[in-house]
Amino acid sequence: MKLDLPNQKLVLNVDNDYDVFGFEATAKLVKAAGFDAVDCGLFKMKDAEHELNGPDWYRHATAFRETFEAANLPIVQTHAPFSFKNYADPVAFEQETYPKIVRSIEVSAAL
Repeated sequence: MKLDLPNQKLVLNVDNDYDVFGFEATAKLVKAAGFDAVDCGLFKMKDAEHELNGPDWYRHATAFRETFEAANLPIVQTHAPFSFKNYADPVAFEQETYPKIVRSIEVSAAL
């Protein structure tokens, strides 16, 4: 049963799903489950090896956006990677945390 609420969307955070199933399969599953849009959590960007921290981050973000848009699932929200533990360390913050937060803003703009 789908509620009739004008301008309301049923949204799912897909950051764990696309890591397991890939973009296309995740988009198909989410659409089949009746969701209207997706939320892209960027929490895993805290890991230095995450693809959104690498040189091909824009290509990766664009592929994500294009795949979900093709499934008529707009990206309506992102979450910056706020799960860092080194906020109190000014050197670690400047060298590790801050650049990843800035990159998450760039990724959000690309999405």
